Amino acid sequence: MLFIKHNLLLVVPFIFVLIPFVLIHRILEIKKYHYLGIKTTRYREVGAVALIYSLIFIGTLTLGSSIFFFDLQFIVQHIHDSIKNINIIPFKGMIEFGIHGVVNIFGNIFMFIPFGFFVALFSKKDKRIKHTVIAGAGLSLVIEIIQIFVMRYMDINDIILNTLGAFLGFELLNLSEKRFSNFFNKFSTNKTVKKLTLKDKIKVYAVTILQIVVWIIMSVNLKQMVMSFYLKSTDMPNLNNIDPFKLTLLTLPLLVFIISIVMQFIFRKRLIILLINFALWMIAAFTLFNSNFLIYCFIYTFISLLGTLIGDLIIKSKNKLINKRRKSITHSTLFK
Repeated sequence: MLFIKHNLLLVVPFIFVLIPFVLIHRILEIKKYHYLGIKTTRYREVGAVALIYSLIFIGTLTLGSSIFFFDLQFIVQHIHDSIKNINIIPFKGMIEFGIHGVVNIFGNIFMFIPFGFFVALFSKKDKRIKHTVIAGAGLSLVIEIIQIFVMRYMDINDIILNTLGAFLGFELLNLSEKRFSNFFNKFSTNKTVKKLTLKDKIKVYAVTILQIVVWIIMSVNLKQMVMSFYLKSTDMPNLNNIDPFKLTLLTLPLLVFIISIVMQFIFRKRLIILLINFALWMIAAFTLFNSNFLIYCFIYTFISLLGTLIGDLIIKSKNKLINKRRKSITHSTLFK
């Protein structure tokens, strides 16, 4: 019970510190859809964000802050106990008397209902049940395996209950669609028949790589950001015991600089670039929450603007070369 209460307290900081990463990911995904000839809707994007946050919610409740303290020596010392307590017999010890048993059963089911709902929503109608059950069971299995390494144990009952929760999410979507069919039709996408050029393929790959970089940076800096957000919480470790933010200081400016340049090539719209940079400044504020965090925010702001300026110069020089070539071609055709 204490573990669940502790992890529920972590949900709020996880939600807030991941907002910039989720927004950047979806903005890049929309641009990728554009290159692939896929038309998305506002409703679908809201649903996609909800699916991501359902994953974050599950990860926070099941793993909590334990993912921050992976230590090889600790794992070697305690993994034997975790393996010894693995339960692979279905329904063994599932029905327990008292509040703990009730919370365990219903908590494992309800936790996966939103995830199952949104997985089904983004699946083809004829494959919904298959995708939902596989996704629910697969995600639960991954979480159970991770728990072995954080001094908890793997239980087949949790996988059964989680999969049941995902299936109930699928059933909830079916019931909702029958009543509000017009509303749920707005979540569909339209794919136009478009032959991708080499340039479009390169852009799609570039956006995908950028998305991966964003999530890698998030993974590297997540511990510091959550700790900073939860500065006054007695449930979290003292910030004085945390190592200096060396990785953050090295990786975040590089991310800001690269994204600022790439955004110029992908979007070429000042408003979108400013929104992305604003999101990155928020990351800096969360990550470097100390007496000098305003100075670091100013540095990151300068770096992002520098990256934008360099991107502008590259685009302008590229356009000048293209115009020169066009003029030379037209000039040569006129004199032929």
